[in-house]
Amino acid sequence: MPIISILDTGRSSFWIEQIGLLVLNILPICSPREVKPLQCFREKILDPERNRNENTSEGKWMRHFSLAGFLFAFWLVLSGHYTLMLVVAGGASAVLCVLAMIRIRVADAEAHPIELLWGAVTYFPWLLREIAKSAWAVTKIILHPSLPISPTMTVVRASQRTSAGVATYANSITLTPGTITVGVNGNELVVHALVNEGALDLEGGAMDRRVSQFEGAA
Repeated sequence: MPIISILDTGRSSFWIEQIGLLVLNILPICSPREVKPLQCFREKILDPERNRNENTSEGKWMRHFSLAGFLFAFWLVLSGHYTLMLVVAGGASAVLCVLAMIRIRVADAEAHPIELLWGAVTYFPWLLREIAKSAWAVTKIILHPSLPISPTMTVVRASQRTSAGVATYANSITLTPGTITVGVNGNELVVHALVNEGALDLEGGAMDRRVSQFEGAA
């Protein structure tokens, strides 16, 4: 029977449960010895209130739904075709990917830091401005006849609390022309700067404080 005719029968809940049973057979999220598969699917997937009352926090489920939405949107952008069959296939693929990530325990704050969304609204415009300023400074150095560079290695300490925050700081340093993070050891970042002034700016901690504010907005 064609997929579209199945979807048009009006028995959407029935087919959702059938797809859930298939998912559970591929990526079991509960032991079949403890509960029947259909009951497991209803409790673990369709009943968010029960999930909040068990060991799964509301924030964790929000992360999972957000990740599925992001993957689905990415699918739609790459697809360019929006027929019913392809849209349903995209949604099912996104859900399967999220379930696989949950199963192998990588659907966490490091993989999908949704908490940083609101902070990104103010942080990334600031970072773009810093990139533009640094790019202009490096351009002037390159065009200068004497090429006044003073390569410097320095170690700066990241004050961020999470691995995502430290990674954001390290990547922000690398994205800014004239500096690059060459090593990370815990909360210590080894940085190479094209000129000594760049190293001194990082040691002053302005970018570190800005990234910490970005992380704190989560």
